[in-house]
Amino acid sequence: MPPLAEGIPPQGVFGPEKGELLLVSWGGTYGAVRSAVVAARRQGRSVAHAHLRYLNPFPSNLRDLLSRYRQVVVPELNGGQLAFLLRGRYALNIQSFPKVHGRPFTINEIAQKIAVSYTHLRAHETVLDIVCRLLLENKKTNYDSTPTTGIPTKQYRH
Repeated sequence: MPPLAEGIPPQGVFGPEKGELLLVSWGGTYGAVRSAVVAARRQGRSVAHAHLRYLNPFPSNLRDLLSRYRQVVVPELNGGQLAFLLRGRYALNIQSFPKVHGRPFTINEIAQKIAVSYTHLRAHETVLDIVCRLLLENKKTNYDSTPTTGIPTKQYRH
């Protein structure tokens, strides 16, 4: 590994370490993307956010991080150069969400893109995808038997 790359910290993620949707941002898109991801997570969506601070070279764990999500979207205030670089470097399906109107993204624009992307993911689920998703969602629920009746009761973790 080149000496410069050794000094770059691993890329972190806000939200689940793997899941349905990852938004990758850099520069001035941070605030709108983070706020929209927080709102989507409150709605129960499996959405995460990775904000890149190092672009050349990329963090050494970036490929692994990107590959843990079913869909990766890159909102950019340009023609989509970062998405182009990520696709070329890692040969992954990276969706570009460019905006070139000279104005920053609003939280609502990012939230709408999350909703559309999430709906798209659900529309293309196979039976196996649905079964796995339901099993994972079920793991969030803790089943316990009461000592007096022996009847299972649901207790939700928060």
